[in-house]
Amino acid sequence: IGNSISDIGPNNYNATTFNGPTWGTRGSNETTVSNQTINLSSINNENTLMQQSALTLSNCTINGPGKILVTGDLTISGGSVISGNIDIISSGSIIISENSTIGTSLTSSCILYSSMDMTINGSTVYGLAICRGQNLSISNSTYFYGGIYTVSGSATVDGSTITGSVVSQNSVNFSSSSLTKGSLPPIFGMSYGFESKVIPGSYLEY
Repeated sequence: IGNSISDIGPNNYNATTFNGPTWGTRGSNETTVSNQTINLSSINNENTLMQQSALTLSNCTINGPGKILVTGDLTISGGSVISGNIDIISSGSIIISENSTIGTSLTSSCILYSSMDMTINGSTVYGLAICRGQNLSISNSTYFYGGIYTVSGSATVDGSTITGSVVSQNSVNFSSSSLTKGSLPPIFGMSYGFESKVIPGSYLEY
């Protein structure tokens, strides 16, 4: 109701202009979902899994297209597989670990957005990661294909491989890692707040 949308996270990214919003339905009341296959297209006509708390997905397979919206921390672990064409948005932190896979290729990739910290440990990601928290950590033989954008004061890449681009407001600490210029997922022209050139502001690009 009204003409604004309030950000319930700590950063106060409130919206005053929006286009045709609709309500989705929470797909699960559980805070931990294990050993399940979830087809987002069968949840409701919004293709949206919503959780108004923290959520852990352990050894799960999530098939898109669709969205995963979590108001707390989102943990993806236990070898979970998230198919492409899924937007993953958390007002808390996003933690991906234990040989989990996000996306299947750059043309079938995912968008990861965390209002807080982001940790990717020993997993594979295809897509775009946006971290607005204080800490970004990519470690333990993680393979990341696509783009990473962060305003984190502490950003580290340890023992991992990135093929694509890293854009950071602050310096990034690379340790025993490789960064190779590569293609980005098809994000331009989509409603993620990007302009047709470089993300606005004074940033370091790697």
